Amino acid sequence: MNHYFTTLVFTILGFVSQAQPDTDVYLFDMSFEKDSLMLSNLKNISDQSGYDNQPSFLDDSHVLFTATRNGQTDICSYNLDDATKIWLTNTESSEYSPLKIPFQNAISAVRLEKDGTQYLVRYPISKDEPPTVLIDDIVIGYHLWLNRHILISSIIKDENLSLTVSDFRFTKHKDLIDNVGRSLSKIPSEKDENNFSFIDKNTKSWQVMSFDLEKLKAKVLFEMLPEVEDLVWLNEDLVLAGKGATLYLHNLRKRSDWQPVASLEHLGLSNITRLAISPNGKKLAIVAEKIQDIDKKTPELIVLQQLEAYNNRDIEAFLNCYSDDVRLYNFPKELISEGKEALREQFGNMFESITDLHAEIENRTIIGNTVIDKEKVRANGKTHEAVAIYEIENGLITRVTFLE
Repeated sequence: MNHYFTTLVFTILGFVSQAQPDTDVYLFDMSFEKDSLMLSNLKNISDQSGYDNQPSFLDDSHVLFTATRNGQTDICSYNLDDATKIWLTNTESSEYSPLKIPFQNAISAVRLEKDGTQYLVRYPISKDEPPTVLIDDIVIGYHLWLNRHILISSIIKDENLSLTVSDFRFTKHKDLIDNVGRSLSKIPSEKDENNFSFIDKNTKSWQVMSFDLEKLKAKVLFEMLPEVEDLVWLNEDLVLAGKGATLYLHNLRKRSDWQPVASLEHLGLSNITRLAISPNGKKLAIVAEKIQDIDKKTPELIVLQQLEAYNNRDIEAFLNCYSDDVRLYNFPKELISEGKEALREQFGNMFESITDLHAEIENRTIIGNTVIDKEKVRANGKTHEAVAIYEIENGLITRVTFLE
């Protein structure tokens, strides 16, 4: 599905005193051109209750994130190619903020022990070697690898976060600026691969800053969205952030204010926080919460819910999107199924027998109560394309017409 839009409490890991929000990690296909953000193929890749958060890309095919398991958090890796998840950590502690370590087959994550001790740990992906502590003499909340030697961190200091640089060649740390935010991001640049941004909270309006490590000087880039902690760079000029159900873009070249470029409210998502971009720039991962009181009769949302149920092979959730007298046709008028029970038999058997069943939306058109999807469907190791025309009445799908 393609969307075109031209205008479309302080909690640190060691000081968690309230329940974590019920968040999920969502993945989009993404492209951007001529001030239009195009998002398609929404997937909930964490898809469980509890705190699922802090996504980052291991590479173009894998997303790392923090996920709740057995009352604590571990690090999970989602494979974009086959839609599978594996756990990279399994400890009695809690792990947060996973990042790939440059030029290593390993990740780093903040580890929080039950006694409140907090340190940065290296976890090999292959698990052929044990985890090792990287830094334990400062309390790291959030971190960013500039290169294989230099680590930028927001460390916990005097009940605030302070910007710190660590050089592993000399095992030294240097404090840079006090009272900063949690967001640390590399700024894409061919001229300076060590350029990064952070958020300075020392003024009423938070400022997005860049930092020159050679000169040890910070530079104001632009004003951050009010009370927003997280951003991601699309390129050296374009920055994306979320607030509520809306994604905003800031263009450094135009030196204008933040501009809304996409709303996710119609998808049932709000409270957007963290964002991550794949290395090839084609995937966007966001953290958001589901809107509990959204109008579930929105045609697009109904079709999206049945697609998620289809991909999860959840027959009950799938059938809940259809009317009792639903009819399925091959174009133009060849009736192939009538009624929900016939649908149960047809798709129930399919969900049980085809383990690699998966559908992706390549393009979506909405005309009133009709949703037209161009779909790519994988089953039994083969992929084919089809068009499905969904007709919705009173919040349920009443008719589907397939074009092969």
